[in-house]
Amino acid sequence: MIPLAIGSFVTLLALGLFRLTRQWLAERRRRQRIEREFWARQSRDAVTRLVSDAAAAIPAPLEVLQQHAAVSSTVQAIVVARELGMLRFIDDRPGTTADELAAHFGFVERPVRAWVELLAAAGVLEGRDHGLALTEAARFYLYPDSPFFDSSLPAASISRSLLHTLRSGSAGGSKAKWSEGSAHHAALWGPAMHRFSFPLGFALDASGLLAGRRAILDVAGGIGSMCVALALRDLSRQLTLLELPGSVDLARQLTDRYGVADRVRCIGGDMFQVAWPGGFDAVLFTNIFHDWNDERCLELARRAYASLKPGGLVLVQEALLDEDRPGPLWTAHFSLMMALDMEARQFRPSQLRDLLAEAGFVDLRVMPLLGYNSSVVGARPLTG
Repeated sequence: MIPLAIGSFVTLLALGLFRLTRQWLAERRRRQRIEREFWARQSRDAVTRLVSDAAAAIPAPLEVLQQHAAVSSTVQAIVVARELGMLRFIDDRPGTTADELAAHFGFVERPVRAWVELLAAAGVLEGRDHGLALTEAARFYLYPDSPFFDSSLPAASISRSLLHTLRSGSAGGSKAKWSEGSAHHAALWGPAMHRFSFPLGFALDASGLLAGRRAILDVAGGIGSMCVALALRDLSRQLTLLELPGSVDLARQLTDRYGVADRVRCIGGDMFQVAWPGGFDAVLFTNIFHDWNDERCLELARRAYASLKPGGLVLVQEALLDEDRPGPLWTAHFSLMMALDMEARQFRPSQLRDLLAEAGFVDLRVMPLLGYNSSVVGARPLTG
C-alpha cells in the first residue's frame, strides 16, 4: 500500500506542476500578444490620420466604456461591504463616521474613506464628514431579508489579500517595487497607462496651458506617452522624461517610433532619489499624485518648484472628485482602486490646490481636460 500511496502522490504532484506550467505558458503568451498588438498600433502616420487638424481637440473616451468598469467594481464594493457587515453597522448607528467604521472593523482609515466615498456616490450611503446613514433605497434592495431584495446581485468576493490590505494598509505589487526604485512589469504597465496618458497629452496641448512653454519636464511619465504627444503637436518643444530605468528603455523605443527622439531626453532614476534637472518652463505630473500619500506628493511638488524657472508652471493631471458632493462614480471607483492598490486616493480640487500652495505655488487654478481628467495648475512666483 505504501508504494501505491507514494505513486499516487507523485502522480498528483506531476499533474499539479503540469497545470501550473500550462497556466504560466498561457499567461506568457497573453503578455506577448498584448505587447505585440500595442507596438503594432503605434504609428505617427496613424496619429496624423486621426488628428490631422493642429487646432482640433480629441474626443473624450466613450462614457459607456468608462462606466462599464466603474459599475462592475462598484457593485462588488457594495456586496462586499454588505457581507462584511459594514452596511448593517452604519444602519444600526446613524451618524457613524468613516474613521469610526474603520476602527470598529480593524481596517486602515484610508481605504475605508475611499470606500465610503464610492458607496455614497452609488446612492448607498448619505452624509460624509459629519456622519453616515444608509439610504432608504439601500435598505429596500440590498438586504437579503427584504421582500424587495435584488437577487441579481453577484456573490461577494472577499479574498485574503483584500482583507490584508484593509487591515494593514500595505498593497505590495507595483507600489512596493516603485518604492524600491524599480519598475514593475514595465512592458505591460507602460502600454496599459499609455491609453490614459497619450490622449491626455493631446488634450493638454489643446488646452493652451503650455502655450509658449518650450522646456518641459515630465516626471514619472511612464513610457513617454505624454512627451510624444506634446512633441508631435509642437516642434519647438524640448521635453525631458524622468522615469525608472526599466521604463526608460521602452520610452526610447516609443519616441523613436514616433520620430521625436531628438526632442525627448530620457533620464532613468527614482524621482525621490535622483537630482532633478532645472531651468524648465513647465513640470508635469500625470496620474502620479494618486499613487502616493500627501507627504510624498508635497515632496514632489517642492522638487518641481526647484526645477522651474521663475514664472514656470506645475501641471498636475488627475481625475478629481467633486468638491461638495460624493463622486462622480467613475472617479470614486478609481479612488478606491488607488486606496487598495497604491495606498493613496483621488483628490478634490481644493486638496491639490492646498498642497501646491504649501509647496510655494501661486495663481492656482483647475482646468478640465478630457473626460474625468483635469489639470491643477500653479505658478512659481517671478520673485522670491
